[in-house]
Amino acid sequence: MQQLYYQLYDTVEEGEKHGGDPSQIKAITDQIVELQNQIYEFEDRVQKGHEAKKDLAWFLEELEGIQDFKPDKERIDFRPDIFSRIVEKGVIHPDGRIVYDLKFGMQLTATGNEKMAWRLRKKGKPRKKKK
Repeated sequence: MQQLYYQLYDTVEEGEKHGGDPSQIKAITDQIVELQNQIYEFEDRVQKGHEAKKDLAWFLEELEGIQDFKPDKERIDFRPDIFSRIVEKGVIHPDGRIVYDLKFGMQLTATGNEKMAWRLRKKGKPRKKKK
């Protein structure tokens, strides 16, 4: 980009002395603008990468606490803080699958086969058997 700035400066100076070509100045300026836009896009991707890395580290740390979860024997309360921080969007398909796009560039699919978790008894008094 620095070379383009020098080239632009030389072209403008040359134009002032000998009646330069405005299309050449425009072409160099367009190249500079294009390079600057590429730099902005790169910086944006780097920033998003840092944020995704931070979110992923946080998510993995949160998951460590539920590492020994047994869905057939226990429940875990829904964590809206985790959901809203990592899920970008979810798509429900006709076959019942839900595909979640996660903010750190991954996808997670819930198939609906986890129905047994919904049938767990609530903690408390045992049910009375019918005679």
